[in-house]
Amino acid sequence: MIYIGEDSPRWLRELSRFTPLKNLIFIHGDIFDIISYPIIKEGSGETYWTESNDLSHFMERFLTDLEYEVVGFLDPVDGLRFPTEEMQIIFKKLQSGKAVLPPDEENKKAGSVSHSQKEPPGAT
Repeated sequence: MIYIGEDSPRWLRELSRFTPLKNLIFIHGDIFDIISYPIIKEGSGETYWTESNDLSHFMERFLTDLEYEVVGFLDPVDGLRFPTEEMQIIFKKLQSGKAVLPPDEENKKAGSVSHSQKEPPGAT
């Protein structure tokens, strides 16, 4: 989990503060710079710093830590892409206007539809 506190870089604290207020984050400029940020090690709770030059990986990790279900990246050349296929499926369902159910609820719904189908007329 990414640690956000007084020792965190200012840009990270601001991102953390403004993300819940916005539905779109647009990042531009030198996006290939090295990003340094603190991580809390699971289990021990120890904080250590890590560096990466992959902004999309950082944003995916940051937003999924905040419990966002869908994280997408728009590139003018490659178009819209998602870190996981599950995120892409959820996005397509949202885009189509269909209800998005957790996988176990979706299976229950599919099962209940097949059980609730009426027998064709004259089948009795």
